[in-house]
Amino acid sequence: MSKTMAMNLLEDWCRGMEVDIHRSLLVTGIPEDCGQAEIEETLNGVLSPLGPYRVLNKIFVREENVKAALIENPERFDLGDHPY
Repeated sequence: MSKTMAMNLLEDWCRGMEVDIHRSLLVTGIPEDCGQAEIEETLNGVLSPLGPYRVLNKIFVREENVKAALIENPERFDLGDHPY
């Protein structure tokens, strides 16, 4: 997924769900056959150091043949010293 396409998806999704874009992350490239439990386990391993979060929604991105997830932090993700 191109950076522009991902940014547009994030902006549109946040606007549609009335979510603050500054407290949101878009995770793309999730394999189509990846189940809910596997998604949550993987995200927890990667995102838990950034602070509390919740998965707001998931969609299938037809053009890429993958799933995407919209993640929200109740306050703001603390990127601190992380190289992300």
